[in-house]
Amino acid sequence: YADTCDALASYADAAKKQEILKDPHCGAFALIRVCTYFVAYFALCASLEMDRKALWCLGLGFVLERALSGWAVATFPIAKNT
Repeated sequence: YADTCDALASYADAAKKQEILKDPHCGAFALIRVCTYFVAYFALCASLEMDRKALWCLGLGFVLERALSGWAVATFPIAKNT
């Protein structure tokens, strides 16, 4: 997620974005977006009343995340030509 955010926020050409994705260092845009994600997730968890229904929804959210990730890998176009 962080590398993708960094590459998309660069507004560079496709070759430069590929170089950013290969770079192991964390960029500023990646850090900003990951911190924002964690703050939003913490706010969501803090605002929920932790009962059985809320725990089920949070648990099913992780399952849905993984399923949508697999679907995205199978259907989205490949960024590289190889």
